[in-house]
Amino acid sequence: EDRAAHLAAAARLGLIAITRDLLGTRDKPAPPSSPAKPAQRAPSIRLDSASSAMTLLALLETPGASDLKAERDRLAGSLLAMQKPDGSFRRAEGDSRSATRPVQALATCALAAMYDATRDPQYLAHAKTGLQAAWRDLPERRIASAMPWLAQAEFTLARRGHHTPGLLAVRKAAMSLWDRQVLPEDLTHPGRADGVFGLQLNDGLIPEPTARSARVFVMHAAALRVNNFLDDDQRLGWILNLTRGLRYCAQLTMHTESCFYALSPAEAKGGVRNAMWDNRQPLDNTAMCLIAVSELQHSLSTIGDR
Repeated sequence: EDRAAHLAAAARLGLIAITRDLLGTRDKPAPPSSPAKPAQRAPSIRLDSASSAMTLLALLETPGASDLKAERDRLAGSLLAMQKPDGSFRRAEGDSRSATRPVQALATCALAAMYDATRDPQYLAHAKTGLQAAWRDLPERRIASAMPWLAQAEFTLARRGHHTPGLLAVRKAAMSLWDRQVLPEDLTHPGRADGVFGLQLNDGLIPEPTARSARVFVMHAAALRVNNFLDDDQRLGWILNLTRGLRYCAQLTMHTESCFYALSPAEAKGGVRNAMWDNRQPLDNTAMCLIAVSELQHSLSTIGDR
């Protein structure tokens, strides 16, 4: 428990530093002879929709971050300013280009979370508009690219009694994406065994599961605790599929015995590779796998308390 408390405190301090760096409001030491002045946002800083949304979500999820209300409101305001009349988002302040589909979903999720925290109707309205735009511009074959953020936005609004047509689309997508999970009986040759229980989400040159599976597992894990999303007789099967899926994520994780070819084993250990045949470790791979585990733990605890 002490270790968990220390880690939480360190994470909170890190988030404070990241937020104030992003906004340009980190306090700078004043000369000994000068009184300290309140920090001001650097006018040259231009926020982008991805970093604003991700930082806002982190602030809203972090216990004890209430002293960052001004920063929270600034980030939320920047997202509102970057949202176009049709509900989509620009890449950055003063940039006319549209954000990518994953960022559109992320920004919408942040506004939904802001509504959940404040009950301010303006955030509800903008989140709904964002959802409409996200679904309108999302081909069915690309739904996985918008996960888990698009689903999380729908789940957040549904929990507060604001169901949208998109919730049914999430349910349909969640069911169909399970059909992409590679099972032992699907193997056509031994070389595919490394991909068992991952999700085959690409149809490219190497149509094998990758770390992108974790993004979908986050959605599946969170869905377990959404009221009336699943029938009672479906829940156990989902839990089984998820534990199998997380076994695949664990297989992608670099352990001591697989670090022999890493330039820096100490840095590589614990990271999640792109795939069994691709040893690159983007940070979001590890983050998504951790979120998937956390969401499953949360859902299992919630189900157990019912």
